[in-house]
Amino acid sequence: GDPIPERNPSSARADGRFVVQYDHGFTIYDPATGERTALAGCHVSDLEAGVCDDTGLPAPGILVNVSVDGTEILVRNMPLTLDDPGAPWEIVDPATGAVIERIEPGEFLDEIDYFTEAWFQGKDGDQVVVLDRTARAELARFPAISSRTQLSNSGELLAQAGGASIMLIDVGSWEEETIDFETGFGRVRGMGFSPDDRFFAMGADDALLIVDLEQRAIVQEMPVPGVSDIHWIDADTLLIGSKFGVWATVSLDPLAIGSIALESLSRGYTSDECLTYGIDPCPATLEQVVQRYGGSG
Repeated sequence: GDPIPERNPSSARADGRFVVQYDHGFTIYDPATGERTALAGCHVSDLEAGVCDDTGLPAPGILVNVSVDGTEILVRNMPLTLDDPGAPWEIVDPATGAVIERIEPGEFLDEIDYFTEAWFQGKDGDQVVVLDRTARAELARFPAISSRTQLSNSGELLAQAGGASIMLIDVGSWEEETIDFETGFGRVRGMGFSPDDRFFAMGADDALLIVDLEQRAIVQEMPVPGVSDIHWIDADTLLIGSKFGVWATVSLDPLAIGSIALESLSRGYTSDECLTYGIDPCPATLEQVVQRYGGSG
């Protein structure tokens, strides 16, 4: 489709549309029609001045979360000073723009990762906290080991990862299981579950890691640094975004790069490619690639 000119596109969808950010404003973007509907914030031409083009007032700091089912959007207008609790947070109907619920920020969580009609999950200092949406009663609390959590496609698991551990939290019972690894992987930025929720991808400091959650083991490692966004397109293909602003697709299928070599008929695997895809013995020549994957030399 057409490229989205805004920065920091969000994968979370509201009624089949995308919530996208541009400078200090958020819009709802429909990729089918190209239509953009203002959601919150404003456009700022002069980022150094930091004022809205239309009003001349200081640009608000806006954060947005889309509900798990995509039917609600939480708009958080962050305070401009430390002693200011800020304006009430608003839960908005993306179809009509109507405010469904207002939340006083000073009496709530510091940050929000996910929310449903039944619960909110976010951060309170260095803790991951789950609150009942209606009563605001605390349902669970865990130590935070990453900057955010990741919800599985089934909606049954919340995950966070960092250091040398992955914590899996069962949604509903809120019981947790921690998987510890012998080798640490440092800070984790991007996370994502495979379509069947068996595999978990992590963007560590200097590599993209694939964990088999059934085997409780890292099964693939790629030397891709700074991965901050991970979206599985299918079982073997990921769309990744880096902290450097680069987006790319990555294949987890070792046959894919073999097909490229066969199509070009110009080379074998490099040692780095064999290491990345765990291929041993390494078909370093074109003849060896043809013997392994078929084709004609």
